[in-house]
Amino acid sequence: TASLEALRRYVQGSRALAAGESDKGVRLLEEAIAIDTGFAMAYRRLAAELNNRGGARERLVRAAQKAYDHRARLSDAERYLTEAAYWTWGPKEDVPKSIAAYEALLEIQPDNSTAMNNVANMYRRLRQFARAESLYARVSATVPGNGIYASNHALESLRLWGLDSADKAIAVFAQHAPTNPMLAFSRAEVAWRRKDWKRYAAIADSARRSVGDASVREGFILNRSMVAKLQGQLGDARRLRVEGAGLSATRGVSFAALTRDLEDAFDAVWYRDDRVSAARLIDQALGAHPLDRIPETERPYYSVGAMYARTGQMDRAKAILAALERRLAASSRRVDSAEMHVLAGDIALAERRYPDAVREYRAGDIGECTACALPNIARAYDLGGQVDSAVSVFERFLADPSPNRSFTDADFRAGAHKRLGELYEAKGEREKALSQYLQFVELWKNADAELQPRVTEVRQRIARLRDTEGK
Repeated sequence: TASLEALRRYVQGSRALAAGESDKGVRLLEEAIAIDTGFAMAYRRLAAELNNRGGARERLVRAAQKAYDHRARLSDAERYLTEAAYWTWGPKEDVPKSIAAYEALLEIQPDNSTAMNNVANMYRRLRQFARAESLYARVSATVPGNGIYASNHALESLRLWGLDSADKAIAVFAQHAPTNPMLAFSRAEVAWRRKDWKRYAAIADSARRSVGDASVREGFILNRSMVAKLQGQLGDARRLRVEGAGLSATRGVSFAALTRDLEDAFDAVWYRDDRVSAARLIDQALGAHPLDRIPETERPYYSVGAMYARTGQMDRAKAILAALERRLAASSRRVDSAEMHVLAGDIALAERRYPDAVREYRAGDIGECTACALPNIARAYDLGGQVDSAVSVFERFLADPSPNRSFTDADFRAGAHKRLGELYEAKGEREKALSQYLQFVELWKNADAELQPRVTEVRQRIARLRDTEGK
């Protein structure tokens, strides 16, 4: 940029983002762009942060496109960064081209921290975890006070090397940036891995009350809601969802209210087995928040289609699947591809085409979370009568080392323990059944009153198994 004032805002914004002050950083970057509308690197940095914040994809794509349009003004290093951002977050995703641009930059600037971190993100998405972790280690050592880099390193260490390694990475992070909110996030993820739900909840509660940045606070609110869901406290989880969705709306996430209301429908069918109420809640949600009022790139097609499938509305589910397929053809986004296959699996499961469901769920098993697809695969095997396969996949799910798995655990961990207990009991494996039942009861001992009959049922199963052992 030729504008010293635009440059000043860009530098201030970048420093704010590194310190975990997302709202302030975004505001300063937007001010830089307003001063110089051709400031490609400000657009690129804004796109990166919009991606980190989640939601508002249309705004993210626009920023990546603007950066790419003005790349002729850039040095070679900046141009590589901008091209990589375009192929990652622009209108047409191309992971190999993004990686190639980052690698070209690292050829000329081996210590470029942005390139190291972002190409590591790409390798993580491709499940090349060891390669990603080595880059995260390098970049966090190069820029030890950057919260994003340090958190990425801690969580990838957690996945590959376990709790001790993650603790060491977090200790270094704390020395350099003790007030960065990403430090609390990293500590919470380690607590989740330790199954220390109380500590996870305490960290999330403290952060959501003390962090001033709205987008960061929203993340901790949602984290806290995951603990409530995991423990069968649906009322508390819903209140927290409403709070988080309110913050999402203030930062322009157009689909926040719809996904919040669809979660109510999910709870009705998943936890209460009430398809009639769930169908009514879907209609109410879409009546209040029609899909055609949400930008096409941001429409939560999977959430809508999955709920139609779960409530037996197959024609509607297939119409949503077709819309998702059209969006994939236009965007080539891996997340759209994954969601397309998972929705196809949900439809096959609802139609009792269990082998087709397994195939589709496996096709959708891409990306950094190696745990997320496993509950659905296990359910499809279970419903299809393939007991040994179901048991194996449920066990893999519970043991999977993926960080950031709280959203999956919230809805599936307790049920996986309960169903594994039932399957082991039916196979006559009493000790394994007892272990799973006890873990289920520990999770749901303080569940809402409406869920307590299931806890009582499992307690009775435990008593019978222990009585058999005594005899």
